Amino acid sequence: MGRAVRWPLLWAVLVLGIGASRLPAWTDGNVLIIWPDSLQYSPHHELSRRVEPQFSIGMVDVPEWCFVPAKDTRACGARYRLDPDTFVITFAYVYPPPGVPTEGNELINGMPALFSSAEAGLTPTDGRRLSWLMVTPDGRKLMVMADLRGPHLDEMDQQVRAIVEGIQPVRAEP
Repeated sequence: MGRAVRWPLLWAVLVLGIGASRLPAWTDGNVLIIWPDSLQYSPHHELSRRVEPQFSIGMVDVPEWCFVPAKDTRACGARYRLDPDTFVITFAYVYPPPGVPTEGNELINGMPALFSSAEAGLTPTDGRRLSWLMVTPDGRKLMVMADLRGPHLDEMDQQVRAIVEGIQPVRAEP
């Protein structure tokens, strides 16, 4: 069961330029995700057979996910409020139905990822949503979804991409 996480951790520390300090991290033995300690961690629980939410990190607290069955007309409402110049990144394993494209247009540390970006707000500087659907070493699909609120979207975009590009596959020691 022992999985090596020494090299990915060392790589992430060097890339993020944090030095020798200990950074918050999460692993399921499949991938390793490391983030700056200035971000808040919010764990989540299983919702349905199609989504296994793992956790969110961000500049605001994210309450538990809200799940509404497809036939229910109730709305969950906003799960969190983003103040200006804040972001939240949510990580979840998803099980898309057959036929949903999962071919990658990016490669993150050897893992194919399908990336998309969309403006989210009343004006282009209000908000942005960045999404990745990554195929992890065990074949599962990891959804990474980041919600950003401006006005400094490009700076936050770079911070989010650095965290996502630091996601490492975890491999067992030989």
